[in-house]
Parts: sequence; structure tokens; C-alpha cells
Amino acid sequence: MDQIGTVISFLSLALCGWVYFRHEKKLKTQQEEINALQLDRMLKEKEDDLRARMEIRSSKAGANRILCITNTGKATARDLRFACSEELTALPDPGKLFPYPSLRPEESVEMKYAPEMLETTIQTVTLEWDDDLKEGNCESYTLSLSS
Repeated sequence: MDQIGTVISFLSLALCGWVYFRHEKKLKTQQEEINALQLDRMLKEKEDDLRARMEIRSSKAGANRILCITNTGKATARDLRFACSEELTALPDPGKLFPYPSLRPEESVEMKYAPEMLETTIQTVTLEWDDDLKEGNCESYTLSLSS
């Protein structure tokens, strides 16, 4: 009878050890996955801190309208350049305002225009800029510049 009790105790001890090490291995695997995800998130946040993001919108200001270019990113945009799909006679000469030397986060540049002077109301506008992450960022926007 003593031998049966000893065998059962030994088997239960072996089973406990096996379950413990299996569980420990699973925990280490999960911890490695969590660490990798946290590292990836930190790298993305660091990248976002170096990136300038441009946003462009048109709004009303009395009889005229305003084209507003805003830096919504966390970094300063340098050498901001503005290009249109066709000549916009309704806008003041963009060559006088652009290239804009630097646009800090949450700052904006505004240009007034008269919508009745537009030949077509749908325009494609391209913004190019440099930031701490990359030189030569480029983004195109399709705008409705009607009154």
C-alpha cells in the first residue's frame, strides 16, 4: 500500500512540474509578444514625433473664401511648396508666399481667393515639404473651391 501512495505522489509531483514549466513557457512567449508590440508602438510614436502632416481646407470669409494649409503633425514642416493642377487666377500669386520657410505644429498659412474667378471649381492641389523624418514629402488634395 505504501508503494501505491508513493507512486501516486511521484506522478502528481511530475504532473505539477510539467504543468508549471509548460505554463512558464507560455508566459514567456506572451511576454515576448507584448514586448515586441510595445517596441513597435514606441517606434511608431517616435516616427510620428518627427513627421509633419499637412491638412488643407477651404472656408468662407465674407465675400471671399480662404484656403487654409495647416500643419497637424508634431514636427516642423520646412520648405513648404504649393502647386495646382492648373493656373488658379482666383488665388493671389502663390509664388510670393511659397516656398514657405517653416510651418510649426498647429500653425497655418492662409490665402484668400475669389471663387467667382475660378474656371473650374474642383482643383487638385499638391503640397510638398521636408520634415525631420523625410525630405520631399508630397501629398495631393482634391478640393471643391466653389462659393
